[in-house]
Amino acid sequence: MTSVTYQTLVPSELTEFCEAMAQLFSQVERDLYQALSRGENLNQLKRSYQIKFGINARQFNSIRASIKGKISSRLQSHQRQLSELKSRISALEKSRKAKAKKLKKTYPSCGLGRNRSLKGQLRFSLHQKHRQLVRFKDKLARLKREKPSLIFGGYQLWKAQFNLEENGYKSHEQWRDDWRQRRNSQFMLVGSKDETAGCQNCQLSSGRYRFTQEMSDCARETRFYEEKSIPERARS
Repeated sequence: MTSVTYQTLVPSELTEFCEAMAQLFSQVERDLYQALSRGENLNQLKRSYQIKFGINARQFNSIRASIKGKISSRLQSHQRQLSELKSRISALEKSRKAKAKKLKKTYPSCGLGRNRSLKGQLRFSLHQKHRQLVRFKDKLARLKREKPSLIFGGYQLWKAQFNLEENGYKSHEQWRDDWRQRRNSQFMLVGSKDETAGCQNCQLSSGRYRFTQEMSDCARETRFYEEKSIPERARS
């Protein structure tokens, strides 16, 4: 099946509207993630969130799809971490056995100057590999115990608050502004082949970028609902 992707620029007069939608959808996304993590029923959440946040069922499905994708990505990353650690542990164990075998066959000797003897070098190397092995096994056990979680805004930016100057921040307030912007920087609207123009929320047609009536409840909250025209800059 052939798929086509169209890209376009949103006009400046819609920027504030999109930012408001991103903030709302991101808030719902984080709230929904926490609720699902607690084991709450998805269908009940779908009904209650439409009332609580003023969104419709399709918009809820879009947010749910976004979370589902992020969770899937996080789980894959977690499995990759486990696989990489297991490979490193296996390689260290093989290397350790080989060096231990070599150590047994090595005759005692004296080192020259401050240099260790060959036997001393092998002992030191075995000691270091043992330390690495213990550290990797502890990390593997911890990763197996922990349930993978999401950090909305990104782990690297989250850590940056603990070393502000090293990460280019003059104050915690400056970091917090970036953190809030990152957490509210995007939203997704899922369409369907049985809907008009493939999406009942947002459409691009003949150079006109249009948020449909289905976005009206959200838009009334932000005062920005209206159809806008933009230069067509779509490409496949």
